[in-house]
Amino acid sequence: MKLEIYFDYLCEFCLMGHRHWSELLPLYPWIEPVWKPCEAHPRNLEPYGPHSDLAIQGMLYLQEKGLDCACYNKLLFHGFWTLGQNLENITLLSQYGRQAGADPHQFSEAIRSGRYASAQQNNNHYAWEVMGFQAVPSYVLEDGRHLESVLGVGVSKSQLKEFLDRVPHQK
Repeated sequence: MKLEIYFDYLCEFCLMGHRHWSELLPLYPWIEPVWKPCEAHPRNLEPYGPHSDLAIQGMLYLQEKGLDCACYNKLLFHGFWTLGQNLENITLLSQYGRQAGADPHQFSEAIRSGRYASAQQNNNHYAWEVMGFQAVPSYVLEDGRHLESVLGVGVSKSQLKEFLDRVPHQK
């Protein structure tokens, strides 16, 4: 069963969510994560402050190429929250992309060209306008069931575990 995970690298509740899903998902091998990064504070609506749009576009490139998105996600959460790195730095993102299996030059070109900008904006639109999420991380199973974050609270590890426990085991 596919599980869409909506998140933003710059969201502190998504950092907590990343820790939770990194620990829990290996316990549910029949659940396939589908990464749906979206901006909690889109650049077009909030032009000041750090933004994650370029980092998200890099993840979408990796996803299309079938590369290691989980590795990239881990690197970006660590880079921003622990090391204080600028996720708008394409050279840094390309280094992370390389560690996730991408050719750094092709990765960099994909971001610089804006090739994934509309896909990234589509994720924003879907999360905030179609699904009407209040906050991220939020989770949607392919059967339509969902677990949404509460603004300013997020989703606890026990809430996520309880949600995943209800996913039927498929062989």
